[in-house]
Amino acid sequence: MHIILGYELDTGSYPDALGNDEARQGVVVLGPAGLVGVLETRLGLTRIQTHQAIRIGQYLKRLKEADNNERFYSKSIRVDAWSTAKQVLAWRDELVLAGWKGDVPGQISNRLQDLADVEKLVHLEFAPGLGDRLQLIMSFLNDPHRLDIEEIRIVESLDSWTPCWRNLLDVLCCSGIRLHFLEETPSPKDTDLGRLQKALINGQKLSQKDFQGDGSLCLISGSSEWELGQTLASWLQAYPQEHSKVLMIRGKGSPVLDDTLNAHNLPKLGYQSRSPWRTALQVLPLILSNHWEPFDPQRLLEILLLPKSPIRRKVARYFERALREHPGMNGPKWMEAWKDATAYYENDSELKDHKGSSRERIKRALEELRFWLGEERYEPDNGMPVLVIKEICSRVARWAASRGEREEDGLLRESASLARAVSDAVGATGFDKVTRPQLDRILDSVVGEGLEHPGVYPQAARWSQVISPGQIRGAVDTLIWWNFTSPNTSPIHIPWTLDEKNRLSSMGVQLEEARHRRLREVNSWHRAVQHTSSHLVLMVPKDIAGERFTIHPIWDEIRFLLELNETDIKKIRFDAAHMWKMESPFLLGNTLTRRPLVMIPPPGARRVWVIPDSSACNRERESPSSMKKLIECPLAWVFQYALRLYAGDLVSLPDGSRMMGTLSHAVIETIFSESSQWKPQDAEERSLELLDEYIPRMAATLLHPGRELERERFRKTLAAAVRDLISQLASAKLRVKGYEVEKRRALTDSKDLEGRMDLILESKQGELIVLDLKWAGRAKYRRQELRDGNSLQLAAYGWLLEGEAGRFPPGGYYMLAQRELITSACTLFPDRCVFKDVDHSITWKRAVNAYNHRMQELEEQGIALAAGVSPDEMAPENNGHDDIEIEAASEDMLQLDPPCKWCGYANLCGARGRPE
Repeated sequence: MHIILGYELDTGSYPDALGNDEARQGVVVLGPAGLVGVLETRLGLTRIQTHQAIRIGQYLKRLKEADNNERFYSKSIRVDAWSTAKQVLAWRDELVLAGWKGDVPGQISNRLQDLADVEKLVHLEFAPGLGDRLQLIMSFLNDPHRLDIEEIRIVESLDSWTPCWRNLLDVLCCSGIRLHFLEETPSPKDTDLGRLQKALINGQKLSQKDFQGDGSLCLISGSSEWELGQTLASWLQAYPQEHSKVLMIRGKGSPVLDDTLNAHNLPKLGYQSRSPWRTALQVLPLILSNHWEPFDPQRLLEILLLPKSPIRRKVARYFERALREHPGMNGPKWMEAWKDATAYYENDSELKDHKGSSRERIKRALEELRFWLGEERYEPDNGMPVLVIKEICSRVARWAASRGEREEDGLLRESASLARAVSDAVGATGFDKVTRPQLDRILDSVVGEGLEHPGVYPQAARWSQVISPGQIRGAVDTLIWWNFTSPNTSPIHIPWTLDEKNRLSSMGVQLEEARHRRLREVNSWHRAVQHTSSHLVLMVPKDIAGERFTIHPIWDEIRFLLELNETDIKKIRFDAAHMWKMESPFLLGNTLTRRPLVMIPPPGARRVWVIPDSSACNRERESPSSMKKLIECPLAWVFQYALRLYAGDLVSLPDGSRMMGTLSHAVIETIFSESSQWKPQDAEERSLELLDEYIPRMAATLLHPGRELERERFRKTLAAAVRDLISQLASAKLRVKGYEVEKRRALTDSKDLEGRMDLILESKQGELIVLDLKWAGRAKYRRQELRDGNSLQLAAYGWLLEGEAGRFPPGGYYMLAQRELITSACTLFPDRCVFKDVDHSITWKRAVNAYNHRMQELEEQGIALAAGVSPDEMAPENNGHDDIEIEAASEDMLQLDPPCKWCGYANLCGARGRPE
């Protein structure tokens, strides 16, 4: 076997193992981890590798065993056990990789002594790390073994390797393996790039400045990745096929670049797509999160809406609808969802046998559903039992593995193995219970690494690519350094004191200095430059995904060595934005091809819309809200009720006024269903009891930490509103005749009007009044609506009750949050509550006239008016219906302004949020 070894070659290399040679057996390119794997295989030391999170759990158990409350980690482990174990294990592994064998002779620091005491607990299981594996290999290499390795060719100089790897290479050399160093850098040419290479070799500026700006060194800058991607793709299209050895350093890559290359019919480079937010990885964290108190409807909603949820799509829809109406558990909508789910399973053909429904299968299916819904919960501070966590992980793993195999989904199969790793990591800690913060840290250690998207991979191309400059080990003609920005390297922190490092060094433990690590990184940058013979292209975006970046630090070295001033930089700099201003841009010896695009203006505002088939507008039933929509804007009515075109749904839970309004209605409905003869004080107390009962069922988000003040304020406000409402009804000597009453009446010969009234009140004289309950942040909008005689909802309710009342009854609003009662003309309430000039019978007549007028336009003329677009706002190209006469609304018609500000169709008609 022939090995090509480099510090960064575990994840790629240029050229590959063969280079320009023909295919042959026994040549591999490896990094340090790959070399350890080969040696383990040759020595028969291979074993199943343990996930790092499991090692952290095992080491945590050792730390707890050794803890006597006087260890250097004792206080930390009581506060955050997992993070403490993770950090101390990292220190321990670094020591072992440097040659530490777990012993501390003589007097030494307390920290090292504590770590040595932990190493003595060999009776507790602990999987080896890379350092342990390396030491085991070294111990076997002391005896003569035939490794079947002829030579190792090393990319970097031996000085750039850490002491532990140098020791390994020395031992391998003593075993008869030949070691060579690859020095295949091309000879510098008489170009700007060649002069830079000479300066890097000498480590100092050249004695004579002779910068030409000959194009061998090129800096391409752009405001964004998209600009640079367009430039690169255009150059690659113009690049001659016969040229070879073009190499790209892509770093993490970029989806923007891949999309741009794809748009130019060029192969994609691929990019680092590892993400913890993959759908397959979300199931386990969400299921575990759903088992904590208090119940979080949002977490459950996310489970239900997962593209690949463990809950069947049809069943998930039942509970999704329940949560979006009543965001809680075990409320009325929740129980309806359970009823629907049970019926679904009973009728499911997969759960039936030839004799009919299998009760046992249905029972198991419902039990499985109950588990996924998380109806058993635990207090975060007390912790969740480890056995429960392991059971959850096991179920998720079985589901993911089964579905992944059935659907050939690699991400699901990988997520199954990660779920098992979480289970093993939790079990390795030795805890009986795990608190929520600790479980979140364990999940982050396992799932936080994320998974790569299987569809993101490099495509075959006539150019090559590497991830980092340290992977270049051979000559290349043109090197394109994509995203030539400052590398996102974390600061190096050495936790050991000078005295500890000296004592460790005396024991043969050689820790790598931070300076040595940085120099190795800088040498890899230099090697990339030195292996380039013709063109070095540096591509620098100013902005990546909205984040500003600075140029790569080697640029400062280039400027220093070549003594570049602003005039020199202008010679080598190409602004990607200029490509859009030039007909035939010239870049790196190639003229970039430009193709003009035809500009298509976006559609403008249109006021009159023709309805090809007016029969689609025929409806059997209307409601006060649909009538109001038609009067406000006929086009919006057509979109919503005729075409059933709805705005995009973000699938969010109700919150704020909407949730509190639903809860308020439920409490008041229950109060009046229990009795019609309440005393204000008793009703107030009962409302508080009902709130405590209903909040977990219908508004569970109010129970979350941080919302205590909001919840208490809502309880007091609603209780006071109930007391005030009962008091006002008693003062007016009114009784509740009906609550949540549905009424229906023929609006036309072929159409009915339906409405649902919150409260129907009756006086001792038999007079009726409709009261609609509203929860809103402000009362002025309803007050203004009622004062102007535009309350179509109340007028419609009055018309529905007209036959029963013998006359057109008045109506009003009770604003719960403000405890304010406002009504149309009536004698049942004090003058301060009544708008005496408002007659809802007149409002209704005007509303019917306006409704008939709009409906006539739709059915007879076949047109729908976009009321928010005035004739002056229409685009010239949309004036094709000027010949259609639009009859203006008359004074006997109810006129309502279109709510363009909140309309979901404003972008379609062109109103675009017309101000009210």
